Amino acid sequence: MSINWGDLTDFQDISSGSFGIVRKADYLGTDVAVKEFLDISDQPGFDVQKYIGREVEILGSVHHPNVLQFMGICVHEKKVYLVTELITGGHLKAWIQGAKKDTSWRLRVSFATDIARALVYLHAHRIIHRDLKSENLLLTENFRLKICDFGLSREVALTIDEKNRLSFCGTDGYMAPEIILGMSFDERVDIFSYGIILCEIITMSAADKQTFQRETPFFGIDPATVKPDDPAGCPRELLEIAIACTDADPDKRPILKDVLVKLRKLETELMKEVPLNFGVLGSDQGLSPEGRSPSIGSLDGSVADESVELGNSSTHSVASVDPTFVASPASAGGSTNAATIRRIGHYVPHRFSLISRPTMAKCEVCHKRMGLSKKHLQCDDCMSVYHKRCGPQATPACGLSSELRTSLELLEPRKPLAAQR
Repeated sequence: MSINWGDLTDFQDISSGSFGIVRKADYLGTDVAVKEFLDISDQPGFDVQKYIGREVEILGSVHHPNVLQFMGICVHEKKVYLVTELITGGHLKAWIQGAKKDTSWRLRVSFATDIARALVYLHAHRIIHRDLKSENLLLTENFRLKICDFGLSREVALTIDEKNRLSFCGTDGYMAPEIILGMSFDERVDIFSYGIILCEIITMSAADKQTFQRETPFFGIDPATVKPDDPAGCPRELLEIAIACTDADPDKRPILKDVLVKLRKLETELMKEVPLNFGVLGSDQGLSPEGRSPSIGSLDGSVADESVELGNSSTHSVASVDPTFVASPASAGGSTNAATIRRIGHYVPHRFSLISRPTMAKCEVCHKRMGLSKKHLQCDDCMSVYHKRCGPQATPACGLSSELRTSLELLEPRKPLAAQR
């Protein structure tokens, strides 16, 4: 999609990197991010046009809640500008290095799940990121992660000749051993980088030459250097996944679909221990100790009379599943205050994101259209949309497909919902 330069106004610098400068701008009433690519064509062996073209091609072809949304390309005075949705929470590395933040394990597992979901999607579309790192993971205002920066990405090589042509690239601290050693590689290099990011999340330490030391001669991670900042609370399964993903042998790294299943089970397990509400939405200041976010305003910007509380589901144990269902007052027709779910068997809660892009879709509760200038809730899994004020009346169970429920190993014989009440 081509964007007219005159439609972009109110520029404000946000950040700069090796390949470009990112600015906030207004595009026809919508806040967007505009990336200006720097002229680094004088660097030996680097084709800036190929870099730009690759990022535009990939971003324009992928559509996923955990991948940065592409809006268009703009050419002005012989410069190329990439226009995407605006993410205001900074990147994951800054969150790890920052102070006074929510570091609950349920939020960290939610981060791990978001990244895994994006990678499973990208790899299913034969895309290798090749430069996955915490700086390329943007944090939304409701504490969800989105992968960005696809300039070094490319399609999965299908033949030996194609594999031999894959170039040396990436960032040292996250680089897989097969890239360092100049060997042929495939999408499993992303799994190694993902493992490094998990190590960062677990230890709350950014990857560098001193952190997560490599073992020679194969350049795998020394597991002894991965020390959780909270050993007592760290989920054993999360640590095991991180160590397995950073194995020097790509054949021994886990399959990401299997990792995703384990992480989703970790998320649902927390419902046994902490009463949660039927969604995933963090506050601007991080989640409270109870795992709940503050009230969400109504559609017109005011605070609704009855608060909408949406918890961030995650876990820190893998105990047996409690099939007890605590019916929410909303689903029973009563007050919406403190509408909670404890453990809901195969009733998987929604994973809500707060969406700012315009849509003419209708709310699943009131059946009125969302409107063109108001934020709304959308479940990342079933894609249902709701007005913020209608959140408490949302169905307590996400409308996942039966195939996905089976793959998550969440289907178990249950009593009818009415009987459980």
